[in-house]
Amino acid sequence: MRTPTEQLLHVLTEYLQQYPEIRFCQALFNLGILEQRLGGDMLPRIIDPHHYTDVDTWNRVKAALWGKYTLKPQPNYGTVMTIAEFTEECKNTWFLNRDGHGFYATASEVSDVAAYPSDIVEGNVDPRLDGRLTHVMWYSK
Repeated sequence: MRTPTEQLLHVLTEYLQQYPEIRFCQALFNLGILEQRLGGDMLPRIIDPHHYTDVDTWNRVKAALWGKYTLKPQPNYGTVMTIAEFTEECKNTWFLNRDGHGFYATASEVSDVAAYPSDIVEGNVDPRLDGRLTHVMWYSK
């Protein structure tokens, strides 16, 4: 027998597997509808990383909520750098969230996975980083 939270996560995971194009906002909307039907206050706990006792569980939930990423050709503007180079720049405070925006990328394509300097400094790793995304495409303001 699953707890209401486990049931909600199970239904959400199944839904996201059936519809991989779903985005985070759609997932939260559907999650809210499910929560109403189950009559609970689970949504704030599910999306709060402090609710989880281990990082792996939070990363699995986060990956289910965010879904998969898409790739498109890199534009001819912006700066491409390796994740290691981007990390070094962020830790030296050369890049801040308000300086621009970035997306994880390959050597030739850019994804829709945002790369935030604050996440790099705090050590927050997006669970969708699967080894293919080895670079960051940074767009300065």
